[in-house]
Amino acid sequence: EIYRLRYEHQKLEEAKQQLKHQKEEIEKVKGYREELQEQMQHHKQAEEAKREKLTLYIEDQKKIIAEKERLIKEKNDQIQKMEDEYNSKLQVMREEYNTEMKKKNELNKELQKVKEELDNIEVEFPKQIKELKEQISS
Repeated sequence: EIYRLRYEHQKLEEAKQQLKHQKEEIEKVKGYREELQEQMQHHKQAEEAKREKLTLYIEDQKKIIAEKERLIKEKNDQIQKMEDEYNSKLQVMREEYNTEMKKKNELNKELQKVKEELDNIEVEFPKQIKELKEQISS
């Protein structure tokens, strides 16, 4: 009976040792788990900080893009206004040119008429003088 008690006592001690060893392992695993949870929390916080930073960066970039788009539209409007003014001035200048060309053509026609009259006078005047001399002589 003593042997059996010793044997059971020995088995009980072994079971206690095994339980103690398992508790130690459980504590180690709990320690690793807590450490991993802390690391995960730090990573999560770091990622959230990165996300916030990126969100702010994206918002800033959107504002910059909107401002650039506004400036481009403003410049395009200015260019369009300048083109309209240029085209308007160009139209006025064309009209003035056409008017001046008409005047020039009219003056050239008038000059041609005057030249023709002068030529006629140069040709006719000696004839008329000759005729008058003949009339006077006769």
